[in-house]
Amino acid sequence: MDGLVVVTATDRHYVELVGVMLMSLAAQAGDAVAAIHIFGTGLTEADRRRIAACYPEAGRLNIHDIDNQSRALLSRMKVRTHITPAGYARLLIPRLLPQVEGRMLYVDCDVLINGDLAPLAALDMEGLAVAAVEDRRDAAHAEWNRRLGLLEDTPYLNSGVLLIDPVRWRAEGLTEKSCAVAIEKADRIRMMDQDALNAALAGHWLKLPREWNYYESSFAARQCTDPSGFQAARIIHFVGRAKPNHADCRHPMTELYRAYRARSPWANAPLHDPVRRNIRVYAAETVRRVIRWARALFARRPAGGLPSSGA
Repeated sequence: MDGLVVVTATDRHYVELVGVMLMSLAAQAGDAVAAIHIFGTGLTEADRRRIAACYPEAGRLNIHDIDNQSRALLSRMKVRTHITPAGYARLLIPRLLPQVEGRMLYVDCDVLINGDLAPLAALDMEGLAVAAVEDRRDAAHAEWNRRLGLLEDTPYLNSGVLLIDPVRWRAEGLTEKSCAVAIEKADRIRMMDQDALNAALAGHWLKLPREWNYYESSFAARQCTDPSGFQAARIIHFVGRAKPNHADCRHPMTELYRAYRARSPWANAPLHDPVRRNIRVYAAETVRRVIRWARALFARRPAGGLPSSGA
């Protein structure tokens, strides 16, 4: 059995989450991991040192800057609220690691590894490029699929955890197809990279049991009175704005995250202030809306001059 190549992507806002995820990976994943690749935008040397300190086997850990060409491509894609362009990087990873032909496991940085990953390394993917867990918001899938030009009953995956056959992915041109959707159908995109990948796959992916990407909506997680599903999961996913390093997080697995955090380089760092988080999120969204408005206005401008005043 070949080992998994574990991959994630981040920017400076989520460096701590990446570090704590790596600590859980080292503690729980068993012998299934052959290498780890972290792709980042704007990471400082201090960020890199903290990330590296979270994984004991330095020879397996690789930290990369996303190249300028890829960053330029990502900047053309629609983002919103707490999601940044780095969220789309998962669509590029098989292309950014052309030397990798064995099984890849992409994980969002806001997950904890909570069990042995060896079953994924040995899983028969049935000739498909991607295996994933079906998205939990099944009542919305028909509408999402209609927007993307898919049949309403097309299976719709959650992109937070993706098991990838990179050879098959490249052969099917999934990077090119999903990026084209993200750019050309930006007016139809609501779930960003997830919509783009679902449109490119058109339902041709292998369904994984929920334990490989276990999550509830932010509201449902806060109301949870029986955490046994989370506790039994192999990969726990903290969706929503309030992450477990935020002071207002009420997720049932927050204490597990903070137990890892207490042994990390962020052990003495204060928890994130939700007021500052919300200001940052809404300020960023306002800037993005202004940029989109300006681009739309420029696109409508008559050739050779400024828009007519009607005078």
